[in-house]
Amino acid sequence: MNIVYKYRGGFLQGEKGYNMILECASLFADDIGTARPVSILTHQKGKPYFDKSKIEFSLSHSENLWACLFSEVPCGMDIQYKKGTGFHRIAKRIFSERELSYFENAEDKREAFYRIWTRTEAFAKCTGDGIFGKRPELVNESGDFNSSVEWEGKTYYLYEFSPETGFAGAVCFQGQCSGIHIEEFQSKEGQY
Repeated sequence: MNIVYKYRGGFLQGEKGYNMILECASLFADDIGTARPVSILTHQKGKPYFDKSKIEFSLSHSENLWACLFSEVPCGMDIQYKKGTGFHRIAKRIFSERELSYFENAEDKREAFYRIWTRTEAFAKCTGDGIFGKRPELVNESGDFNSSVEWEGKTYYLYEFSPETGFAGAVCFQGQCSGIHIEEFQSKEGQY
C-alpha cells in the first residue's frame, strides 16, 4: 500500500513541519497495522526518515500544495507547479544528453521539462543522493521514459501522477509498487 496525502494551504517547512508529517504517518500506520512513528531523523546527506519504523516517506511541496508519500519500501516523490518560464537553463544544467534531447525535441517543452524534472527529483529522493548525485538515464535510447532503472544493484520503478490540475508529479519506489492512492489531508491539530 502506498498513499500520498495532499494538503492545500499554509504549512511549515523543515523541522517545523514535522508534526504534519507525523500526523499523516499515524494515519498510514493505522491503515497498514503497524506502530505509529514518533520522531524524524535525517541521514548524513539530509534525507529524512522515521526513527525505529518500517514506514518510508517522501515529502514535496510546490506553490501552496503540500504532499507526502508513505510506503513500506524506499520511496521518493516530487510535485511541481508547472510554471511557464525558467526551465531551459535548468534542463541544460541537470539533464543528461538523452533527457536534453527529449526535452529539446518535444513540442510542449514545459510539459517535457516537468516530466523529466519530477522523475529526476523522485529518484534522487528515493536514493537519498540528491539531484546532483550520479543517477541512471531516465530516457532510453528510443527516446521514451524508462519505467524502471537498475542502479547500484537495485531496481527502481518510476510512475507519473497528477496531484492536481496544473501540477506534475512522479514517484519512485525501490522495488515494484502496486500503485498509489491519493487522499486529501485534513489536520486534526488545525492548520499548519
